[in-house]
Amino acid sequence: MLNAIDVSDNNPEHPDYTGYDIVIIKATEGSTYVNKYLPSQYGDAVAQGKRIWLYHFPNIYGAPTADQARFFADTIAPYLKPGMAVCLDWEWYNHSKIPQLSEKPTAEEIAARDAIRDQEYAIARQYRDDFDTALRGLLPEYVLPLYCDTNIWKNVDKTSNGLDGLWIADYGATAGQPRIQDPWIGHQYAASPVDKSVFKFSDLAEYDAWARRRIVTPQGQTVQEQLDALAGQVAALGDRVKRLEDGTAPPQPQQPEQPQQPADDGQDRHWPADYPYTDTLTVQRLVKAANDDVLTDDQDYRHRLQALVSAIARLDAIGKPSGCAPMPSQGESWHDHFRRVWILWQQSDPRISAGADGIPGPKSVYMLAQSVGLKFWDADKNSSASPFDGGAPAAPTANTPGRIASPAPGYGITTPYGTRKAGLWPSKGYHTGDDYAATEGTRAVAVVSGTVTVIDDTVLGCIAVLRGDNGRNYWYCHTQRGSRQTGRKNAGDWVANVGQTGTGAQGPHLHFEDNASATVWGTDRKPSW
Repeated sequence: MLNAIDVSDNNPEHPDYTGYDIVIIKATEGSTYVNKYLPSQYGDAVAQGKRIWLYHFPNIYGAPTADQARFFADTIAPYLKPGMAVCLDWEWYNHSKIPQLSEKPTAEEIAARDAIRDQEYAIARQYRDDFDTALRGLLPEYVLPLYCDTNIWKNVDKTSNGLDGLWIADYGATAGQPRIQDPWIGHQYAASPVDKSVFKFSDLAEYDAWARRRIVTPQGQTVQEQLDALAGQVAALGDRVKRLEDGTAPPQPQQPEQPQQPADDGQDRHWPADYPYTDTLTVQRLVKAANDDVLTDDQDYRHRLQALVSAIARLDAIGKPSGCAPMPSQGESWHDHFRRVWILWQQSDPRISAGADGIPGPKSVYMLAQSVGLKFWDADKNSSASPFDGGAPAAPTANTPGRIASPAPGYGITTPYGTRKAGLWPSKGYHTGDDYAATEGTRAVAVVSGTVTVIDDTVLGCIAVLRGDNGRNYWYCHTQRGSRQTGRKNAGDWVANVGQTGTGAQGPHLHFEDNASATVWGTDRKPSW
């Protein structure tokens, strides 16, 4: 078995982790409390190579469960790494409303107490189920075990739902022998001088396999799904062997001969003789290459390669090498290779945010061209491809009395609403908002007075929704975790910090939408206030 210690801010800031394989750290409680020692207790565990859990203590009578789950997820986001576990500490004694009986209670007192107790237990069960649903939506690749003591498990639980594994507290039992009948993975057997547990894993390799089983593999399956599929194949093979042995298996059908695959994947990897520059390279062509447009002549290949070489050169110049070769590796398409390099460049250079949805805009291309000394036609400088005066940030319009000029003060629009070709945004075929190329941490503000709520999305990340008094709903997307400010706001008040959360962000920027709905994406219109 593996040994574990459970710590919170009731313990020292730097506990002694000697002799423990797993460190379990309290992160949050309810919707406002954060363990003040979390950074230090977590940092020490990482430095000592421990396996780590982060857990949430509920307030079943507090904020909505989904809000508590979001608060927990936002708080632990900077600490999460693949293979860690997140845990619900399913106990609420300090929040309980069950009254104490008098020394000689009447039947009426007992009945009233029992009614309140039954109601509280039902609320607690619903909290567990709702927290499970909400957190899996926010952190789908992390296992979510459940902690409780034997009193709660035997008297409150009605379904034996231990989520991804039951960690049971039973202090009167021998370590590894909790007094319950249901399956368990961990047993907390001591609470003094520190909380001590054992976990039913033979070694760290078995533990890691359990902890990583929800991680999605390149095949689009979780590790557990792949293991289940493999187990099914092994069972089927064993059944066939048995049937072969007893003579009941049908003959195996003849498989058609498969044609031999060529060693090369067919990608053209010819290196242009005039590398690294071409006289016909223009910024418009770089934009087309970046956007994966089809070029209309035989320069397609060399322009795409030139853009790759330029991005790699820029990464080298700022001391953040990409580790990528200009040519795609065997089996990698030009499209995937180009997009990967370009995203690395946008993420590595804090000046670049335009087109940070993963599709570079003209401003980004011009800044890249200037930074590596690319040649480009003079005609480009005066064309519609360069509305940013050679890479200078677009200035927002000035504030007028009673009006906020920009949701990201000091920054103008770098990629406007609607300017994308079909296919680059598969869901809509165009850009559904305005992008503001603001730096990470910039405070985004309310453009009108209204009320801020929050939603989360896989692509758009952490979203603050300003339900404006003008009847419009303004979505502040890709904001930093933990920065969103809910509640009533006046125009100009802080809403959230610019960030790069969600798979749709490849660099820090504010994606600002104006939707007819405050909860349903896809009701967009050109932002106006």
